Amino acid sequence: MAFARDRDLIVFEPTLFRDVAWAGQRLVVGDGVSISGTTLSAPGDNFEAAGVEAGHVALVDELPLEVVDRLSATELMVSRLRDRLDAPPVAPGAMSDAKLVIASFRPQIESMHELLMRSAGLAPSDPMVVNERDVARVEALGALHTILSAAAPATQEGTPMWDKARLYADRFRAERGRLVIEIDLDDDGEADALRRIGAARFRRA
Repeated sequence: MAFARDRDLIVFEPTLFRDVAWAGQRLVVGDGVSISGTTLSAPGDNFEAAGVEAGHVALVDELPLEVVDRLSATELMVSRLRDRLDAPPVAPGAMSDAKLVIASFRPQIESMHELLMRSAGLAPSDPMVVNERDVARVEALGALHTILSAAAPATQEGTPMWDKARLYADRFRAERGRLVIEIDLDDDGEADALRRIGAARFRRA
């Protein structure tokens, strides 16, 4: 499973879920949604059946919010974008009768995860990676390049979408070249091996 989540994409592109909307990757589309504190209520939806969970992005009247937790089939804990995953949720402000769209770019993120793991000589599901958040950053940049490159042809060449696709291609290549994947081989919580893309260096036995 990938380390990046949909919320990691809006760290770089806050309007991504508004600007790129693929019907096939929408999990929930509804209205009549309300927010009180950090609780989003949508009586007409079933978040459990849709597979909505922490890390997704809820677009509420075009405001992107992190899904922090699924409280029930009809309620989510949401937050404005936090600087850390372990930070307390930030209430977005009360809302009522709002429109809701929850989409996911999980397929693109998972594809980047597999690419990075295999490029480092690792099976995607095998290694215990110690520095997951470092890898998540690179996964997010690679996914953004993939998403925007796919979306750009639907717009006129030379528009910002094309520029962003090229920008994220460059950022992904640069970050991938600097990435060091720290691997725990004996399940003690400490890194035993360091892997770069296409190379390996062991720290200790």
